[in-house]
Amino acid sequence: MLPTIMTICLIFDYYPKNIFSKSSKLEKILNRPNVLIYVSLICAVACFVLVDSQVINLTQTEAEIIDDQKVEVEYNKEAYIVEGVPETVDITLIGQRRHIFLAKQSPSKGVSVDLTGLKPGNHKVTLKYAQRLKSLDYKLDPSNVTVTIYEKVSETRSLTYDVLHRDSLDSKLFISDIELDRDNVIVKGAEYKLQKVASVKALVDVDNIPNPKAGVLTLKDVPLVAYDAEGKILDVEVVPKT
Repeated sequence: MLPTIMTICLIFDYYPKNIFSKSSKLEKILNRPNVLIYVSLICAVACFVLVDSQVINLTQTEAEIIDDQKVEVEYNKEAYIVEGVPETVDITLIGQRRHIFLAKQSPSKGVSVDLTGLKPGNHKVTLKYAQRLKSLDYKLDPSNVTVTIYEKVSETRSLTYDVLHRDSLDSKLFISDIELDRDNVIVKGAEYKLQKVASVKALVDVDNIPNPKAGVLTLKDVPLVAYDAEGKILDVEVVPKT
């Protein structure tokens, strides 16, 4: 504080003699010792208040919400199916503004839930947020969820096909035959979902055929999809995927 006042005093002691030499009244006022002290004091107080307000802003406790953070689930994906874990959660960071700023800039392992070792059934589990800054508190929304773990089972199903966007084909062309490179596929998932599988189809999309013309065409990576009896797509694993 003292160096600041001395610096301002020196400035006001020098500049009136050079800048305000033509203004005798102003020069007389500024050359008065008391005036320089008061002006310096006001400037010093203003600087102190400005800096102090910035420090207070950085040290005040605040809360900030980070939306839609992906949840990573740890479990044996070969043996089990898990339902009930949200894809994303919201995180509320609580702490000083400077710490919140640093937390948003620094990398984090994100939100996770560890289901390793849990058996099939319903379980209430806690989501965790791996924040590197220990000076911050956090809240997750949701923080606790009830998950259901199923044993993953597999069945063999016959494979058929559907032709999509057939009408977009040139009127001079038509599809006479389609041959798939396999007749059966394996579907994996929870048993109750496999019981709903009515058909598995390869979706042959005419729009994905580049420059269609007469002849034999070979298509690769045709997606395979499982449907229920009402034609709705089921969330099951099809092996192979294409």
